[in-house]
Amino acid sequence: MLRFAWSSALWLMILIPLIIGIESTFTAGVHLNGCFACLLWICGAMVGFVLFRLTNIANPAGFLPILLHEISHVIFAILNLARVKGLHASEGQGGSVLYASASLAARVMITLAPYFFSPIYLIILLKPLMKPQINQWLGLVLGLALGLHMAVLLRRPTLFQPDLRIVTPIISMTLIVLCNLSIIFLMFSALRHPGLTGIARLYLRCWRML
Repeated sequence: MLRFAWSSALWLMILIPLIIGIESTFTAGVHLNGCFACLLWICGAMVGFVLFRLTNIANPAGFLPILLHEISHVIFAILNLARVKGLHASEGQGGSVLYASASLAARVMITLAPYFFSPIYLIILLKPLMKPQINQWLGLVLGLALGLHMAVLLRRPTLFQPDLRIVTPIISMTLIVLCNLSIIFLMFSALRHPGLTGIARLYLRCWRML
């Protein structure tokens, strides 16, 4: 029961940026405010998507996409307090992650994680340690990571993936779309402010709305 509550809270944490982002769009609008990092992020995402889409880097059967896919499973298994027992990744043959039993909410999140999250996104956690000059270019790296993620996602025959059978494909696809949008709003908020204050402000704003 405790693990189910924890996993449900994690789902809420993932979707909060989407809720706040939509609310901000309809009330105050989304403005770049001259944020160079945000501009680099948008450009990086567009260039990265086209570049990776046209090359073999985004091939879902390639080693890098498979490794990132399996690492995403591992990260969210750990976040859901599930003990990871093993990881296997092989080019052309796919991969797998073994973890201890978890609640349904946790299993759904762990299973769908690679479809809305890339381990490269974790570079945002280094933002407070970076100099302002380097900080600006973090948006470009995150943009390229987003472009790679989307290029791999759209090249994968998603509806036929076994992962989506954890729940019905329609529910899985809906969660994937909503979580991807939420991650995008979260990145945008993080890049607009120094350090990780953008993320803190976003969740604080949600707390005040309750």
